Order: sequence, then C-alpha cells, then structure tokens
Amino acid sequence: MSSSSMKLALTTPRVNRAQQEDTGGRGMTIVATLATAWGCETHALVGKAVWSEFS
Repeated sequence: MSSSSMKLALTTPRVNRAQQEDTGGRGMTIVATLATAWGCETHALVGKAVWSEFS
C-alpha cells in the first residue's frame, strides 16, 4: 500500500445485488467496483472483516 492509498475495513463479507427499490445492500458492491483490491479475513475475536484498498 502506497502513501497515496487508503485501506478500509467493513464487517460484512457478502456482496448483495440490491434491487432498485432497496434502501440498503450496496456497500460491498460499491467497494468491489471502486477498490483496487479487496478480500476477507477471519479474526478470532471479531469474526470476519472485509478489507479494501483504494488508490
């Protein structure tokens, strides 16, 4: 990760395909579209976390 990039962590590993009328469910779709890299990690104390990098 370079000094001009950002790393973000989220708490849901699912990518939903929200319908037009839905008021939620777009977060991971946006991340997957805009991030230069992303993935999911398992942590014993907090469960799963999704990380993403934006450059």
